[in-house]
Amino acid sequence: MKQLALEVSLPAHAVFDTFISNGNEALVVQLNALSVNPAVGETLFFSGAKGSGKTHLLQATCHASRDAAQVVYLNLANPEYTFEVLEGWESASLICLDNIDVIPGDAQWEEALFDLFNRRLERAEGDKASLVMTAAKPLKELNLSLPDLRSRLSSGLIFQISELAEQHLSLALTAHAYQRGFEIPTDTMKFLMSRLPRELSELMGWLDKTDKASLEAKRKLTIPFVKSLLD
Repeated sequence: MKQLALEVSLPAHAVFDTFISNGNEALVVQLNALSVNPAVGETLFFSGAKGSGKTHLLQATCHASRDAAQVVYLNLANPEYTFEVLEGWESASLICLDNIDVIPGDAQWEEALFDLFNRRLERAEGDKASLVMTAAKPLKELNLSLPDLRSRLSSGLIFQISELAEQHLSLALTAHAYQRGFEIPTDTMKFLMSRLPRELSELMGWLDKTDKASLEAKRKLTIPFVKSLLD
């Protein structure tokens, strides 16, 4: 297989254990199954608003794969990519395409995705490649100009991510902190949830910065320390 020049490493924290699946249990089960046995040649599409966790889940599927060397993750929103980036991946076992909603209306991109969809299924039965895709909009709202591509994508499993309720945001923050090797005390968590935006993407961005700051300062996440970071 050819080597990716970009995006060869995925965030270590993007795993199933750090995803609070409340309302999305069926999707997580399916993604887990494909990570274990992608040779079934399944097609799965799921959509979700910004910050809903779709990229996290897609990357978690890659992490959970038993054969990392045969897994492809491509974020099609990368401005450096052209439609040619989709060529040659049919020999992989699991192909994960993030943000496919950037390609509708572009004939070259749509043809490239259509070709990849078909080529991966031309392999012998029981040795096909599964294709997992994400988009911000539901499949029926994507303005695909290639009818055959819409038909192909519609033939697989389709999910829409349920956004995390506010009361579960602290659980997500706790899980991500634990995965990074530190804890957020209960009183500090209450303080944070009263000060930070109630959006998962904002919370994860804050956690990344705080993780680095606490390591550099060699301090625990006490309220005074967190307050100094916020201020």
